[in-house]
Amino acid sequence: MVETVRAMFPHIPAAAIHYDLQKTGSVEQTCDNILRDGSLPMPPAPRPVTPSVASSSSTAAGSSSSQSVNGNLVQRFKLQDKVEMDVVPEEPSKVWGDNAEKRQEVFKSRKEFMVLQARK
Repeated sequence: MVETVRAMFPHIPAAAIHYDLQKTGSVEQTCDNILRDGSLPMPPAPRPVTPSVASSSSTAAGSSSSQSVNGNLVQRFKLQDKVEMDVVPEEPSKVWGDNAEKRQEVFKSRKEFMVLQARK
């Protein structure tokens, strides 16, 4: 598609055409942009990639340690008794609560329901 637009507008850089095509997804729209504005904006300069080996490894270590600290979802939401009793929870209502406490309670029950359903 870049070549198609480039054939009609050889003075427009290919990078600018490619960038506009990514935004619009349409050769026709890109051509309209060129005709309307006389040119296309250049793509933003790429961010310099800095090798951050130390931060990557600490992030990976941090995510694994946070998983071990939090334990599994059943423990995190204190649902061990429901799992042991093999309780089949009823799906909570999908109604938006009138106040914040009610919404919080519905949200909590929906999370618990999803955790217990995932265990099956």
